[in-house]
Amino acid sequence: MIRADQHLHTNLSPDSQTPAADYAWRAADMGLTHITLTDHVDIGHHNPIFNQPPQPVELLAQVERLQAACDALAVQRQSQTPGVDLCQSQSTVQPQSAQAQTPHTSPLPADAPQNPSARPDPALQNAVASTQTPAPIRVGYGVELGYLASHHQQIQAYLAALDAARKLDFCLLSIHEVDGLDPYDPQYFEGRTRKAAYAAYLLSVLASVESGLNFHAVGHIGYVWKYTKMPDPVLHDAEFPLLLDRILTRIIGLDRALEINTSALATHEETLPPASILARYAQLGGRLITFGSDAHAPERMAAGFAQAAKTARECGLNEYAVFVEGEARMLKIR
Repeated sequence: MIRADQHLHTNLSPDSQTPAADYAWRAADMGLTHITLTDHVDIGHHNPIFNQPPQPVELLAQVERLQAACDALAVQRQSQTPGVDLCQSQSTVQPQSAQAQTPHTSPLPADAPQNPSARPDPALQNAVASTQTPAPIRVGYGVELGYLASHHQQIQAYLAALDAARKLDFCLLSIHEVDGLDPYDPQYFEGRTRKAAYAAYLLSVLASVESGLNFHAVGHIGYVWKYTKMPDPVLHDAEFPLLLDRILTRIIGLDRALEINTSALATHEETLPPASILARYAQLGGRLITFGSDAHAPERMAAGFAQAAKTARECGLNEYAVFVEGEARMLKIR
């Protein structure tokens, strides 16, 4: 079982409407002990709504908001008696820093979570009192950093500001734009062969890991194929062996982690990166991995983790890293 989801988005990301506190129910029901908020930071992105990174104080307020919700829920569940509805009013305790609202944030709900999918499974309501005391949930302070070489200095300054506000737990380095286009957009593939489109993306990944930035893991390698409509889209190790080896050996040499992202499992039955690249990573000596659902709503939290854990073990990866203040803490994959 994987107990840490280190890739979650809230309403500080332009493509999510989820208040941070809504993740508390789901995390508790799934037995998670560590969750990390990694809202988008895409400085220089061609889409203006993404080129508006949240301020460190906003990110910290989200972390504190979710931590307060998790703590309040733990207290509620520890004192719960059989037959009491867990969907009754939720604690509204908030840290002082979470009181001031910004255009991107919303307060901790005074009732059950705003997203109905974040409510607990009714089948669990009468069983909670007889279960063991749930493990505490730690909420990590992280970002998903979209790298653009053209904005390297601004990105570096932003990371410094994050650390100045509080020691950053986790920086997930990702590529969301190549040659002025996001591979999410169909236009990215117009006039390009599959080989050219994928190679351009991988060269951007290589530039990011060789950038000198202080990151902790590389996110969703293979993002370029996630939204494409072409047949058999999955990027495998055999297609670009030299380029992928250079990326993977750089990650290993820097003692950084490779994320196993489960967001493509529902549509392509493969993780990002797929099993072939994970196996090559292990063959090259890689050992640090993280698991991330890339959830933008509570129902997607930790989705596909059982399958991803099985894939990791089959590739020879038997431990995963949880990052706390930038330091990797290793846990067994069970």
